[in-house]
Amino acid sequence: MFGRRLAALLCVAALCPPGVAVAAPSTVDTLFSLQAKDLPADLIDAVRRDLGIDAPTYLEQAWRASGRAESPLERPLRALLPSRGVAAGMGVRLTTAARGQVGLCTLGFLAVDEMGRSTPLTAGHCSALTSAENAELERGGVVGRFDTVRFDDLRSGGAGDDYATVRLTNPWLRPAAEVIDQRGGRVPVEGVAAPVEGMPVCKSGRTTGWTCGRVRKQRVHAVSAATGRRIEAFAHTACSGIGDSGAPVLSGTLAVGVLQGGTQAPGGRCPADSGGEAVAESLVHDVLPDFPGTLFVLTTTGDQDHDGKPDIEELAADPTAVRDDNANGIPAFRDAAER
Repeated sequence: MFGRRLAALLCVAALCPPGVAVAAPSTVDTLFSLQAKDLPADLIDAVRRDLGIDAPTYLEQAWRASGRAESPLERPLRALLPSRGVAAGMGVRLTTAARGQVGLCTLGFLAVDEMGRSTPLTAGHCSALTSAENAELERGGVVGRFDTVRFDDLRSGGAGDDYATVRLTNPWLRPAAEVIDQRGGRVPVEGVAAPVEGMPVCKSGRTTGWTCGRVRKQRVHAVSAATGRRIEAFAHTACSGIGDSGAPVLSGTLAVGVLQGGTQAPGGRCPADSGGEAVAESLVHDVLPDFPGTLFVLTTTGDQDHDGKPDIEELAADPTAVRDDNANGIPAFRDAAER
């Protein structure tokens, strides 16, 4: 079934070899529309406003740009699953024990370490520029403490990184493999993809909400306006504002990067029509390679032990704890013997 659908989709935009049936445009539209109906209303509006295309076209372009073999049309979006407490796109207050709140940022994609303990991502400068020690949800509740913070300068021999991990310390906050907005809309995170020039991307930030654009460059060197540090990132055109730092940047339902910064139009409006660019840290190129085999983005489809059960279903109920039911030292989500 997948093969026939994939061939039909590809034949819409190109000549088909003999024996391959050409699907009518209405068939393609219907397939992508099944998923598009589950996208948050604000995201649909942002896609139309910022990219000038409809939601089904956005999902199709994202799927093609990612180069993934798996068709996103074989299953509906899982955007209506109950929220588990903490997800990408949530606003967080940056705090220290001595000074209290020192800033605001946005929580990036949820990840887990090699033992299955929750480790959300955000921008490194959120902690580095404020000396923040902890992250708390704006709506109330501690998330955790900053753990690994990378914010260095290429000109000083650094890698030009700008990301951070947060060690979740609140046992009551269940992590969700989804991106949320400020109005209750949710998008599942079904995988991870590298940025590709021309790829449509959208971000959900606590300040400007959903904004969309396209990847302009896979690798650029950009100077931070706040510190003058030179960082390496990918450039895109999704508008952002102060407080959006760390926000998840996704293409369709695939995690692509962690927002570092960008521009707005005069008066703080989005989208930025002045030709400015935003930059984000690539998960595939910059973040995950720094944690080989020890950090995994939480997705609805991830299956580290290939046992047919998603990782998210094999984690401990307490996100700060390790689930190892057979006590062999290997966490359940990486142990095919545990199901």
